[in-house]
Order: sequence, then structure tokens, then C-alpha cells
Amino acid sequence: MIASTVSLPPFRIVFVSQEADRPAAVAAAVTESPPPETAPIHIDGFATAELAARRDTVIAALSAADAIVVSHVLVDEVAIRVANLLDAAVRPDAQVLVLNSLWPVMQRTRLGSLRFGAGDAHGKPDLGPFARFLPIDGDDLTTAFRALIDRGPELLRQLPPTLVDVRFFLQAYLYWSNPAPVNLRALAFRFADTYGAQRGAWCDLYGDPEIWPKLGLYHPACGITEDASDLPEHSARRGTIGLLLMRGPLVAGATRTADAVISRLEAAEFRVVAAFAESFDFREAIGRYHDPAEACAIVSLTGFPLVGGHNRCAPDEVAAFLSERNIPYVATTALMTQDVHAWERSPLGLTPMELAMQTSIHELEGGIEPVVAHALAGGPADAVKDVIPDRVDRLVSRLGRWRDLQTTPNADKRVLLTLFSFPPGKGSVGTAAYLDVFRSAWNILERLRDEGYSVDLPESPDALLHAVVEGDDPYAPITSAGLAVGERVDLATYERIAPDHRRIERMWGPAPGSLNSDGRHLIVHGIRLGNVFVGVQPSFGFEGDPMRLLFDRGATPHHGFLAYYRWATEIFGAHAVIHLGTHGALEFMPGKQAGLSSACWPDILAGELPNLYLYSVNNPSEGTIAKRRGHAVTIGHLTPPADHAGLYSDLLTVRDLVSDYLRDDDPERRRTVVASLRDLVLQVHLDTDLPPPLGEDEIGRWVRDLGVACKEIETRRIPVGLHTIGRQPEAAERTEVLAALASAHETEGLAALFLTAHGHDPGEIERDAQRRNAEAVHALADAEHAARDVIEQYVADGADAAHAHARRQLPDAGVRGVLDSVAEADQRLQSGDELTTLVRALAGGYVAPGPGGDPARHPGVLPVGRNLHALDPAAVPSEVARRRAEAAVALLLDRHRRVHGSPPRHLGLVLWGLDNIKTHGEGIAQALCLLGVRAARNSIGRVTRVESVSIAELGRPRVDVTITASGIFRDIFGLQMDLLDRAVRLVAGLDESDQDNPIRARARRLRDRGFSDEESSARVFSNAPGAYGTHIDYLVSMSRWEERTDLAASFVRRKGFRFGGGADGERSCELLGALAEDIDATVQNLDSSDVSLTDVDHYFEYLGGLTAVVEQRAGSRPEALVIDGTSGRQRLRDAAETIRLETRARLLNPKWYEGLLKHGYEGVEEIRKRVEYTFGWSATCDAVDGWVYEEVFATYVDDPRVRDRMRSANVHAYDGLLGRLREAANRGFWSPDEGTRQRLDTLHDAVEDAIEGVAL
Repeated sequence: MIASTVSLPPFRIVFVSQEADRPAAVAAAVTESPPPETAPIHIDGFATAELAARRDTVIAALSAADAIVVSHVLVDEVAIRVANLLDAAVRPDAQVLVLNSLWPVMQRTRLGSLRFGAGDAHGKPDLGPFARFLPIDGDDLTTAFRALIDRGPELLRQLPPTLVDVRFFLQAYLYWSNPAPVNLRALAFRFADTYGAQRGAWCDLYGDPEIWPKLGLYHPACGITEDASDLPEHSARRGTIGLLLMRGPLVAGATRTADAVISRLEAAEFRVVAAFAESFDFREAIGRYHDPAEACAIVSLTGFPLVGGHNRCAPDEVAAFLSERNIPYVATTALMTQDVHAWERSPLGLTPMELAMQTSIHELEGGIEPVVAHALAGGPADAVKDVIPDRVDRLVSRLGRWRDLQTTPNADKRVLLTLFSFPPGKGSVGTAAYLDVFRSAWNILERLRDEGYSVDLPESPDALLHAVVEGDDPYAPITSAGLAVGERVDLATYERIAPDHRRIERMWGPAPGSLNSDGRHLIVHGIRLGNVFVGVQPSFGFEGDPMRLLFDRGATPHHGFLAYYRWATEIFGAHAVIHLGTHGALEFMPGKQAGLSSACWPDILAGELPNLYLYSVNNPSEGTIAKRRGHAVTIGHLTPPADHAGLYSDLLTVRDLVSDYLRDDDPERRRTVVASLRDLVLQVHLDTDLPPPLGEDEIGRWVRDLGVACKEIETRRIPVGLHTIGRQPEAAERTEVLAALASAHETEGLAALFLTAHGHDPGEIERDAQRRNAEAVHALADAEHAARDVIEQYVADGADAAHAHARRQLPDAGVRGVLDSVAEADQRLQSGDELTTLVRALAGGYVAPGPGGDPARHPGVLPVGRNLHALDPAAVPSEVARRRAEAAVALLLDRHRRVHGSPPRHLGLVLWGLDNIKTHGEGIAQALCLLGVRAARNSIGRVTRVESVSIAELGRPRVDVTITASGIFRDIFGLQMDLLDRAVRLVAGLDESDQDNPIRARARRLRDRGFSDEESSARVFSNAPGAYGTHIDYLVSMSRWEERTDLAASFVRRKGFRFGGGADGERSCELLGALAEDIDATVQNLDSSDVSLTDVDHYFEYLGGLTAVVEQRAGSRPEALVIDGTSGRQRLRDAAETIRLETRARLLNPKWYEGLLKHGYEGVEEIRKRVEYTFGWSATCDAVDGWVYEEVFATYVDDPRVRDRMRSANVHAYDGLLGRLREAANRGFWSPDEGTRQRLDTLHDAVEDAIEGVAL
């Protein structure tokens, strides 16, 4: 843009900024008051987002420039790109001014004689003449920037006029940080006047920087002010909203977003107090201007954390600050790296950078309602901050509903308490992971009644269950009137309250359809209990035709699903919805991954209702989806009680015989023991893992290995029963959690202290135990047992008694510190209060944030009852994750060498969001380690780069890794998806031999087969944006598959979308299939003792599904390997080994199934699901031995005591268990003898007759 055109050469300034509107603002300011024709100035501007696409234009402009201004480059890869452009294109005589950017760019500053140094050996920046009075925290320049702005005027008064370059740098910083048009224009003129060929030509056109208030208020009627009395009077009938704005755009006059939001809030009869702050700590602004007695919500439009700044926050400080105010903290989302049109078209919604810099950070602070309220409208070069009107309307309507919770008396509030039912069936109402749903629901209802809500409380949890599940007919299917019918919605009403129903008709036909319908009405299942409606969320609809949704990317919920939520809002008049347990279907409905639009189904379904979601604290990954796609406040609830599995029945006898053998040296008695062990091992099927030896010289080792196998089963940590919301942990549960925490650290925990006291090196014992060395396994188990005794003493009698008990065996050093940590964790464990938090949220209060994870491994997860969140993805993988990944990779490589004689060349790795959140990225680090790449952090500690490790340093060939990531991993770890892709491409481009670099070799082979350069180096796959899962779980559950190839095909269709290299979910099914042909083994991590391979269906659909694909494409089945970190210690087993271990520790273990059966109806359903998920492993990769089904039959069918209890408690679930055993036999997964098959068939037929009304 040229301010005026004459024959004289203009002074050319190029602006490059991550703030897309800033270069255009400078150009506009200069154009508004142009320089004289005798001294023209030419302004060019580029947003960092367009540097790659306009590279040639950018280079031409930089090459011609007399001065370059770079600002706000705060993303590492962008900083590298900008630095490279500056180095390559800028003339030696050009001036370079860099403001508020990462150090790699800041050090390119070049103003006359002013330079910044390269920094010291530790990476601390050298700020040249500013170093002596600007504080620097490590390599973080944020503090220095703040100090520079604060002290700038003072320093300018002190510096002599001869320091022209230093003075200009300070003046430029002040102009830029007070970006009013007069200052932006003055910056351009002063730049030309100081460094241009016609110096002095512009001196009359600018003044010193005009400094605006650092803290203040804004309103369209009065502009910027520091005095609250200047604000116009406005009705506050609905309450007062404390709005937070960024100072820069206000000073620059870019107020359209603020004006529009204020206008809409005032139209909704809110009074708005809009405050701004210059720093990235808004607490002072809130404290000064937002009266806690008046404000009903804090709403941030800043795009930054409440406290922190770029890429950082202080969640504990924020939580303490906001908890005192106890009002919602609503953190909206601004589109920072794309314009509004790109967002509207994008199936992703938010970019990975926007998710990392905004959404994830806001969640750490307890921010809710991540509505995309404003965006960069138009193209990046001429963008202005602007609102997205319909999303602002959604924000305002939801704020109104939160305000209703604050002002409506409890007696008048109406609450929708939603239960889940999957798979659909009378036996599965109240589905939730390890939660006793009906006891929990009853406790919620009781607490609401006690808080003054109008609740007709059933006399017991069982009474509630029967009222909801049975209705008039206990054997009727779930879609019939047999399930309690709360409401019948006629078609006219439905069409009135659900205007989006037309979009559903293309897929499901006209209403009412066949689901949740009686043919004339849409049915809302549930019961009304005063002002609380206990409803059953309608099903996905897969049960009707799973293949239909498998292929249809335009899928929608069915009419019944939409009717449920619209009826609750428009007819029942709910003030809030409580979703009970992990998890439902709303948040997984089609739409953008995050940053939803008004066309996205989760947003349509959630509507205006505050969504309070009681979610398992050990599942932050799926909880994050509920937050981002379902507007949920996720209240973390405790996991179920846990205990060591112990031994039972003949396994006890095996252990005792092993002990007899090891204690007795008499050869004859030993031979007798061995004979008994040979028979017994066959009976308990341990021969699969440890076949009896043929030679006498191998017997001793075999017996010791049996002891190790028994010890592994005995010490396996298992859940016992289900958790109930509102139940405080009892002594045994406290002991188990605290004992696990006390010994979690391999070298400093309580067990390690006992090992050291007995002369062992804890590190060596751990490594030997990984190799199944009998002495090491038993030494470790003995140390953990001794540590547990200390914790039992603590729980029974307190810390002093525990300390005295430990001191009898241990030196004092270390014990007191461990017990202090135990006491702190215990206090946090007992202070969790799920119901009080729920009540607080229903009152429209602030719910403090808390991380998700396994309470027995991560004490920071406690207390529960906080707003569950994941983690800051830009900090992943952590250093601890890297070290553990290296150990896991060593186990993988060692096993493959032992089993196959050589290291693997190609692995298929499954990555989930769940375990990578809990472990801070161990799976990501494993992929990098296999490739021979290390993650690198930028100057503010973010993981944004990768560096190759030389073959010499690596000491082995690289391993090619094909990654299939879950949809949730894709959503949460978008930055890491790109990081992994860059790692593969980096390695593929190295000049190394095929032997050392199979990535490079395979990329060449793929190119020879016709794949493009981009495709040949692609290794990162997931679902299409907005889609989740493989659908293998549905096909298996509904028995809608014929051959394993059907399941493999489903996996490829659903997961065959590549990411990275410019592809954000490009369909590449053939490429994924081609990569599968070479995979030597498939791998997945198992991270939590709460969830085993057969506890959820997702393990068999992912690891099993990928294994089925490899089998289909390669012609042989690869090993499916599991990196088991459930105890905090890593073990490597194949899937079949792991299933055998989990079967013995859980499914066949009386401690496990009796713990579930005491919960009755829901316990039976939990057992049924475990049998189905075990079956899923047979279906996908034949990883289940036939004896497993035999023993399941013996335990749950042939035992009349267990059989009768299950059939009586939940006949539908028991019918499902019998049917699955029957299907397993029909498909050849086990071969029951004729008598067993007859008993199974007879019982199954009898149960089905009973369900159909024929007496048992």
C-alpha cells in the first residue's frame, strides 16, 4: 500500500506479525494521514499465517525493504520460518525491529549498532544493552517484555540522546504496545526519520508515544475510561456480567467484537462491566471493577488465560481466586490462526494451535463454555476482529441459563437427570463405567431433596431402578412402552420445538420413525419425580443398521434423540441436565471436532441447558470431548474400590506346592510335589504359558516360573465392585490407594526403602523383575507387602504409629517424607465431595479444575469432585515420559530379537488420548524413540520441534512406525499429530542405508507403487474429522459380521485418514492398507489398573482391529503386543498373555465377580460386558484360548448359586452372556463337549422363553 506516489524512492517498511490485523492497521493509519510527497513511505504487511502460501511475494518485499518490523511471533515453527526468511531475504543495510517474539526471532534485531547476543551456553538470551535492567526468567522473555513496557518512559528520560538505536527500540516498543492509530503512524514516521535516507523529513508528523491506561474499562458509549462512573446506566435485571477484554484492540480502535457482545448482553437485560488489563494477569482488573456482590459471571473474550500469557497459565492461583467469587468463568474462543470462512468450512473447527493455546489452557483454569465468539473475518492480510453473531447469541443464551440457576429457588428448579443405555436393551439401562448408576442417582435425588429441591424420592435405589427399567412390563424391549414412559410427544409439538428435524429426515425418514416411537408419537423414556425427570438417553441408532452409519458421513441423530433434549428444554422446562456416568452419546454426534458451529449436532442437542456431567476421574480424554463438544462441566468422580487380586481355588494350591518344593530339599518329596504340579497346571490352564518341562534339569526353573506367575496374578491390582456417587472411601479403599501411591516411585517410594534396607538395589530389582527373575519378583512383592503393612498401620492408627512401625525395619531417612506425602494424599482423598460440587454447580457456581488420571498413581488427581480436565498438550511428551518410553522401546526390541531373531523394522502403534494424558505422552515418546528422533522444546518450554538422533548415537537401526490414533487423541493432541508426522518426514529424508533406515526404504517402495511423495512418508492416521471409533465394537456387539475381513475392512474405512504434511484428515485407505502389509507387530499401551484389555471394547476394536488388518493384508497374523504400565512398572506381554492374566485376576476371580454381584442389576451387566469384550478379542485376532470360555461357563453357568443370582438380578444381561457364549461356540472360538453345549443351549432357550413370557 503506497501512501503517495512520486518519482522519489519511498522508505519501504514491511510488517510481519502473528496478529493478522496489525500490519493492515499500520497501513491504514499511514494512509489516513500520509507523509509529504517529497518523502513517501511504502507499507507492506503479512500475517505469519500466510508466509508459506505467499513465500515468493514475502521474499520480494523483504528484499526491497529498508526496514522490517516483526511482532508477536510466539509459535516455534513460525519463529523458525520467520528467522530463516529474514536471514535469506533481508538486505545487509536494512533495519530489523523485532518486538514481543520468541528468542530465535528477537535475536535478529538489527537497528544501527544495536544487536542482541546469541545467548549463553544455557540458552539464556542476551538482551545486549537492556540486560542489566530487564529481568529474564531462564529463556523466557515474557517478564522482560512486561518490564520493558512498564519502565520504558522512565528509561527514555534517563538515556542520553546519543543512544539513538536504544532509544528508538524503546520508543518503538511503546508505540507498538499502545497501538492507537496515532502511535502506529508515529512508529512508521519515526522509523523513516531515524533510519531513512531523508532524515528529518518526517519530524513534524509524529510525537512521543501516547501512553494509554494499563487497566481500565470500556463501553461503546464512553470509550476507554478508568472511572466506573463514566459507564452508562443500564438495566441489570438479569444481573451483571464481568467482561474481560484485551487492551491492544481497544486502544487500536478494533472494538467491533466488544461492541457486539456488549450490545447483545444488554439486549438480554444484563449490565456489562467490560474491563481490560495490559498485563496477562486479569485479577487486578476483576478485583477493581467487578464487584463480587453484583457479578454473576466472568466472561473472557481475550483468548488468553486469566493469569499467565502466551502458552502458559497458573491454574492453582486462578482456581483459588475464582473459588472465592464462586461464579462461572466463561472462557470463549477466538479464531487466531484462521479466518471465519475457513472455520465455517473446516471439519476440524479449531486448529491444533488454537486448541493448545486457548481451549486446553482455559480448561486448566476451570473455564467453561468454549463458544467460538469472534474470529478473524476476511482474508488474513486485511482481517479485522469480528463477531460470529449466531455463536454470540448461543453464548448469551447459555449465560442466561447459568444466571437462572443462580436466581431460581431450588424448590422451583427443574432438573433432567439423564442415564445411559448402551448397548440398547433392558439389561443395560444405567450404563456407566464402573459406576453403580441407580444407587448414585438415588443419592443425587436424596441430596437434591435435602437442598430444597422438589423431589419425590423413591423408597430405595432398587425402587428407582424398577420404576425406570421395568415400567409396566419387565421383559419388554427398551424401545417399547415397557420401559417407563415419561412423555409422548405428538408430531406437531415435535416439529414446533425441534426446527432441525428436517435435517434428520434424509437419513431416518419422516418423524416419528421406529426408534423411541410408538408409531404416532415420539417417546421420552423415564419417570418424573417432582421437579426432577430421570430419563434414559436414546440410543445412537446403530442397532437398527450399523452399516448405514458406517458409510454415511452426513449422519445425524434420530428423531427420538433430538426429541428427548428439545422436550426437556421446551416442554419440561429443565434448568439444567445432569448426565450420570461415563459416557453417553450426545458429545459424539456428528459435527466439528472442537469449536462447534450452530450446524453441529452436539451443539444443537445441548442447546441452552447447563450440562453437568459426572465423569470418571480416570478418563479425562473422553471427558474432554464432553467439555468441548457438549458444553459440559465434567465433575470427576472417584474410581471403584480396588485390591490385589489374590489367589483362589486351585491357584492357591499351585502357590502352596511351589512353596513346598522350594522349602524341601528331599528329592522324593520334591518329585511328589512336581507330579501334583504337573496335573494341577493342566487343570488351571497355566500350561499355556508354562508347559511342564520334559527334562529333569528344567524342573527347578519351571517351578520358580510358576511361582512368578502366581505372584503376578496375586499382586495384580483389580477394581472390586462399583463406585457410588456420594460414597466416601472406606478404610480398605484408602489403604489400597495410599499403598500404591507410597510405592509408586521405583527408587524413592516406601517399597524401595524396604528393598534398600534388605541390601537390594531397587533399580536392579526392578529391571530383573521385568525379566521375570523369580528372586527379584518375590523381593519386590515382599517389599510392597511390607510397605502396605505400614500404610495399614497409618490408616488404622495415624502417622506416628505408622512411623514407629516402619522404624522397626527401616532407617528414619526417607520414611517421614513418604508418610508426610501419604498424609497429604489421604487428606485429599477424603476431602473429595462429588455431591457438594454438583449442588454448587446447580446453584450456578464455579467448579474448580482438577486433572484426570489414576488416583492410585497420581495424587494430583485428588480430591475428586472438581472440573475434570486433561493437560496442556504443548508440554507433551514430558521428560519422565521420554525416559519411560526409552525403557519400553528397549523391552519391545529385546522381545522381538528373542522371539524372531532380529529387531523389528515396521511396527503398528495405537495411540489413545487416555493413556497419553495420564502418562504425559509415553506413547508419543515411544513413537519418536522408535524412529530415532527426540522432541525439542522451544524458548518458552513448549514441545514443538523434533531432532534426529544419529545411527551412531542410537546404536541400532531405526524402526518404521505406522500410527493409528483414536479420534480423541486426534482432538486433544493435534500438535503432536503434526509433530509425529514431521518426525517421520525428517527421518525419511535422511541419507542413510536401507538397513539403518526402513522409513526411507519403505517411502521409496511406496513411491514406486504410485503413491505421491506426501503419501509415501505419511504414517499418522485417524478418523475423519468429527468421527470416532472403528465401528468394530458395534459390529461385534450386534453380531453383524461374517468374517474377520469384515472387521478389518471396517477398521480401514474408519481409520484410513492421514494427518500431517498438509493433510488434515485426507482419505487414504489404500495407503493404510499398503503400510499394513509390512508391519511386524502391533503395539498398544495399557496404563491403568482400573481398565484392562477386556474392561472396554475399545481395546479390541483398536489393537485387535489393526492386527486384523495386518493379517488380512500381510497374509499372516502379527504379534499384538501390550506395554503394561498398570502398576507404574512396565511389563511387555502379547495380547493373549495379557488376556489370560486378566481372566485369572478378574473374570474368574470370586473377589472380582462377587464385588460386582453385590450391586445386583448393574453388576450382572458389567460381567456380561466383560464376556462380550473377551469375545471381541477372539473376533479380531483370535487372542483368547478356548479354556477361557470353558471356565466362564463353569463359573457363571454351571454354578447354580451364581447362575440364579445373575438371572434373578438382571435376566436380560444374563441372556446376553449366554448368547455370547453360544455365539463363541458357533464361531469355533471354543469347542464345548456335547453335554456342555446341551446345557448351554437349554438354559439359553429357557431364559429367552422367560423374557418372552414363558415361565422358566
